[in-house]
Amino acid sequence: MKKYKPDRKGLVTLRILILAVTAGLILAVNYFVPVRKVSLIADISLAAISLGLMFIYLPMYFSSVSYLVTSNEIIRSSGVLVKFHQSIKLPLVQHSMVITTPFSKFTGMNFLLFFALGGQINLMFLSYEDMMEILRLFSESGGSEW
Repeated sequence: MKKYKPDRKGLVTLRILILAVTAGLILAVNYFVPVRKVSLIADISLAAISLGLMFIYLPMYFSSVSYLVTSNEIIRSSGVLVKFHQSIKLPLVQHSMVITTPFSKFTGMNFLLFFALGGQINLMFLSYEDMMEILRLFSESGGSEW
């Protein structure tokens, strides 16, 4: 039985992406909205939402997510305001899917999906080493490695 947490590099990557999208939206609002007061209100609103997302919600979400992998079960716990607990028995897993992004070892953007009859469980923002370790445990338990 081992407990896994999301990689903090994923949090940094998401913050950078949110910052880039917010900057693009602010530039678009200033370019397309001719009324200065309206664009200023939109800019402040976009900045406040993105700052709240980057520095309040995402750190709380990343600290609440955990994955418990036992010899025959995977349990995912997450949630900031509403707590979710999801489990799947490893012998019931039909197939798994690995999603990685370019430079995923450095960005923490690794996702591992397990599909069973009628459901799925998503393990998000894992480090590359943790993802490969979970896949190895899955293949040792009788499942087939992707």
